[in-house]
Amino acid sequence: MCRALLEAGELDLLMGGVCIPVYLCWLARYGRAAGPLEWLVLTLCATVGWFMQPLLMLGVVPLALLYHVWLFRGVRLAWHLGLLTANLAALGANLFWLWDWCAHVWLYVPFGGEEHPNPTWPSALREWEAFLPADPIELGVGAFGLLGMLLMLRRHAGAAWLLAWGTLIYMAAGGAGRLWPTIGEFGTQKVLGIGVWCCAIPCAYGVTRIAVGIGSSSGVRVLGMVWLVLGFLGIGWGFDLPNRWAITPLQIGLSPDREEIVKTLR
Repeated sequence: MCRALLEAGELDLLMGGVCIPVYLCWLARYGRAAGPLEWLVLTLCATVGWFMQPLLMLGVVPLALLYHVWLFRGVRLAWHLGLLTANLAALGANLFWLWDWCAHVWLYVPFGGEEHPNPTWPSALREWEAFLPADPIELGVGAFGLLGMLLMLRRHAGAAWLLAWGTLIYMAAGGAGRLWPTIGEFGTQKVLGIGVWCCAIPCAYGVTRIAVGIGSSSGVRVLGMVWLVLGFLGIGWGFDLPNRWAITPLQIGLSPDREEIVKTLR
């Protein structure tokens, strides 16, 4: 996913997409123990996210508002003011160009042309694979991430719910872009990987808890991690991952064909 976005020049989606799970995780941490560090990280993540791709951050806005409502009575007014000022500071830092962006956002609207029949909901439900990543690694991260979210509910319920809703929003948007060509013209199918990135931290948490459980049951905690590594090596060998990852180096600059075009134009 990252390599595809990098090769396509979609640096706005790459950098802005990384800010989404980081923002959600630190939002959950801000809910547990608000402090200057949490406020600063939230402000920086939101600032970079709005700067790189505002459309991505629009999916975070309802989650932040819902988090306000969820903790409305359990926290003080200063907590709400801190979170509000963090988001307003991020918007204020990008206000100098967001006005122009809002004035020209209509350029994202599809121009028209050939009309494609939109699938109905029954046929869309039969094509549920469109809402899942095609890469087996991303699919595995998503599966382990869902397991990790269930395990996080006991100790880190806020982070689990925020990451779960983030995963749902961006994977639903990516699947909709695959199913409906009209929505796909906005490029929403590219945000499917962001939903997988939201599963990365729960995946690491779930894998760690499984390793701890295996180590505790065996009596030696180190063995849990050893068996887990051996299991992942077996899975990698079964899916032939070394050959899948045998990709060509990233090309920097113009390709030979494009260099010939530039020479011709000169």
